[in-house]
Amino acid sequence: MVPRGVRAVRLGRIEAATHLDRIHTATLTTSEPVPGYDLTVATAPGQIVLRQRSLGELHAAGQLVVRRGNRIDRTQDEPTGTVRVLSADGTTDALRLDPFDAARLYPRATRTEPGDVVFVDRPRPRARVDVRGGALVVSPSRILRLRSGGPVGPHALAAIVNEIAPEGSEWPTWSVPELPPGEAGALDTALAAAASHKVALRRHEQALQDLVTSLIQGVAAGAVTIDPTITNTRAG
Repeated sequence: MVPRGVRAVRLGRIEAATHLDRIHTATLTTSEPVPGYDLTVATAPGQIVLRQRSLGELHAAGQLVVRRGNRIDRTQDEPTGTVRVLSADGTTDALRLDPFDAARLYPRATRTEPGDVVFVDRPRPRARVDVRGGALVVSPSRILRLRSGGPVGPHALAAIVNEIAPEGSEWPTWSVPELPPGEAGALDTALAAAASHKVALRRHEQALQDLVTSLIQGVAAGAVTIDPTITNTRAG
């Protein structure tokens, strides 16, 4: 009789190079300083009555275009391809298509334009901005395209979808403030910088998770030893 979870001692196969490579790859990111994010704000001069407009209203007025995504055959992935395949949650970011295959297989598919918002409303609202354009969008993700002179910019729209849109709601009910052009541009610039900062933080968080896992597995396998005298953290 042995306690639950006890395993027989066995000779493990030590693959030191593999463990070291994983650790070094992770530390290439975790050792990078993360610049802070800050901005200057002030009290607005006077009070302005702002109107809220729903996306359904903007769509009916022709200020917003909605395009469906497409069913993409993921087995057509070509690592050297130049056509990106986007989804609202980022799960297809590594997927690439050869441009000739993309044109042949999806001749009627809508390509993104710079500033398009790729979104889903189920199971919960999520959105991201494609700043480059030229990508295919995989369903159920769709495209929100603001016309010139819209009440907000694409980064503000994506932030509203991610942070404010109620779970279980549908896109025509989402509301955005109708801002003066100057304020709309300043808000969009600030939110674009905030989004970039969040991406950097998430990249570091993922690398740190990879590092922790690789350290545990490497030390447990007898392939890696840690010198505590040189283990340190760097201020970002």
